[in-house]
Amino acid sequence: MQAALEASVRETRKERPKRGYARALSGEALDGLAPDSPQRAEGPGAGLRNLEGEYNCFLNVVIQSLWHLPPFSRAVQDSAKGGGAWRGNGRGDEDPDAEVAAALRDVFRAMDQSNGSVRAMDQSDGSVADSGDSNGAPHADIGAVQNAVAPTALRKALAVLTQGRGSLFGENEMADASEALQAIFHSVHRALRPAPGTKHARPLSAAASSRSGGMFLDQESGYCSVVHRCFGVDVEESMTCSRCAVRSRTLRYTKFLHLVPAAALNLAMAYADGVDSMESAMRHIDGSDAKPCDVDAGGCGAMNGIEHALAADGVQRKSPAIFCVALAWESASATSDQVAETLANVQTTLNLAEVYERAPRDAGTYHLRCAMCYYGEHYAAFAVTDAGRFDGHERWMLFDDHRSKEVGEWEEVARVCAAGRMQPCVLFYQRENATVEV
Repeated sequence: MQAALEASVRETRKERPKRGYARALSGEALDGLAPDSPQRAEGPGAGLRNLEGEYNCFLNVVIQSLWHLPPFSRAVQDSAKGGGAWRGNGRGDEDPDAEVAAALRDVFRAMDQSNGSVRAMDQSDGSVADSGDSNGAPHADIGAVQNAVAPTALRKALAVLTQGRGSLFGENEMADASEALQAIFHSVHRALRPAPGTKHARPLSAAASSRSGGMFLDQESGYCSVVHRCFGVDVEESMTCSRCAVRSRTLRYTKFLHLVPAAALNLAMAYADGVDSMESAMRHIDGSDAKPCDVDAGGCGAMNGIEHALAADGVQRKSPAIFCVALAWESASATSDQVAETLANVQTTLNLAEVYERAPRDAGTYHLRCAMCYYGEHYAAFAVTDAGRFDGHERWMLFDDHRSKEVGEWEEVARVCAAGRMQPCVLFYQRENATVEV
């Protein structure tokens, strides 16, 4: 798994000129824009700027995806109103994490305003229903003339955050979207800590500190952050030997992304016994990580699979509002058939009880809401929008930097990705009726 993820990161971080589909979609070579010229948003959604040479596409797909997940985007903005304690002065002059959190909050606000402008301008020429189809959906080519939102502050904040560590997100350089997503998660977690004495502040307990096998994130940091409540999955790994029944190899941790190698998903769905869904394939992949029964713990040394369960004790909290699946590809140049096969095995709904043992009763059903994709040198995002739901069917939008357009239902998204060899790298599943208290 780790090798597949590292190969994906190496491929997508290469700086290469855009060509073919990626060049046509990105708009970086269009209109002869000067580096400091404004970029007009095109389409029915809030666009993000990516001028030639800025290489913002990897960050823009992260911003678009997170903005289209209201439990998180609203919680970040509400935390800035006093619900959370910002480190430093909230503007990041003395803390890089606070700078990242503040910049993310500001770009969310700018996108809210930009999206409101689009709707207002659509309605200035008549009602939305009049400008769209008979069901009131706006046409895909209805656009606004406002400038695309610039992610510059967040890009600069991420560059400062990783200074001295290889400059992962240096300005005017290409980077990996999954790495940027993880960096934002951890920075916001550290910056938006709840105020002492509030319900989400967790006093560190001696029992938790001395427990073997590790701790969950809120036990380690002493608080349960907005990021933890939105995306955090508390996992307990263990092995119960089928020969001697000794339980060993216990490990406890919190993660934000559930890693699934695309090739392993396809192989499990095609050949593994008892695997007939994406959930069962994910469980099969996790369980294939076999280790010997720990003889130091009184075991017999027999090989067994590792079980992955959601937290059964310790801090009691609800399942995450959003479950993220990171698809790791062996190459950034997958064929159309490989993309089609993978997307045929991707479900639009997930049940965590089918992925993990001991899932909480309130886990509920998770629905696919966003997908970050790349084609070698360029990233684009797909998302379900409120404006795109009508007739009881979900409508997906393509967000490609400053451009956006309606695509259709998920089957059409899969067709577009296969035709353009767009490889999904992160899938965002949101729980039904999910809300996050600040």
